[in-house]
Order: sequence, then C-alpha cells, then structure tokens
Amino acid sequence: MGAKALIHELHRRGICIQADGDRLVVEGALTDRDRAAIRTHKPELLKALRAANDSGAGTAPDLGSLLAEATRGVEIRPGEPFTADMFKALLTPEDIADIEAGDISVHTLAAYARSFAGNIRAGIIELPMSLDYDGGVHRCSTRDRPGDAGVKT
Repeated sequence: MGAKALIHELHRRGICIQADGDRLVVEGALTDRDRAAIRTHKPELLKALRAANDSGAGTAPDLGSLLAEATRGVEIRPGEPFTADMFKALLTPEDIADIEAGDISVHTLAAYARSFAGNIRAGIIELPMSLDYDGGVHRCSTRDRPGDAGVKT
C-alpha cells in the first residue's frame, strides 16, 4: 500500500494523520499493522501530506465531500447507511460554517457522524427526513417505521 492509499484508508476508518514538521501526528486507534505501515512509509506520508496541505491552502473545503467522507461506512442499522444529507440535516448553521471554514477536521466529523448514527439507532434523537411528496419537510422518528418495535402496521 502506498502513502496516499494508506492516508485514505486511515481517514476512512476515522483516523486523522497530519504532518507537523518532520513528525507525523496521528489521532485515533491504530493497529500494530497501521504503526508498521506508517513507519515504513513515513517519508512518503510526510511528502504526500505536505503536498495536500500546500495544494489546499486558501481553498474552501467542499461541504458535501467532507460530509460524504465523514459518513462513509456509518450505518443507522445494518444495511441502512447514514448519509451526508442526513448528517447535514442534523447540523446547525454554525456547525456548517465551521466545517466550511476548515475548523473541523474530517476525523472529528467522522466521530460526530458515528455519534449521531448511534443516537438515532438508540432513539435518542430524531432524524429530519427529506422532502415529502408535497414538498414540505416533515420530521419522522426512525422508530416510526413499519416493522419496528412498538409500531403497529
């Protein structure tokens, strides 16, 4: 696995890796295999991370792409993905402004996405649903689906 693929794989699993001078700063739970790959590819990782930072300087992150990356692999229930649109519907305007300003990392967004999905699964928060047929927005608890416990069909 090359440096770019390793960075992508770590980010996909919610692990943040950044270059800080000649050091790599990693946030998240690493396996022994991850540590070995990072040691093996450290020079390439530093180069790739620096290049990404240099090319991204001064550009605003794409909100949709960031949310899609953060929700990748996150499920409300088995086989039911927690999508970027669902995530965005739960964010405040202040959250969105912070994300667009680059103040919240993809690693942190992924943690938020997992937390939101877990709270939806547990029935602690309700998921704002997308537009209904007449164009109005309605709220629907994920527990209000046919076949879920406590719901008569």
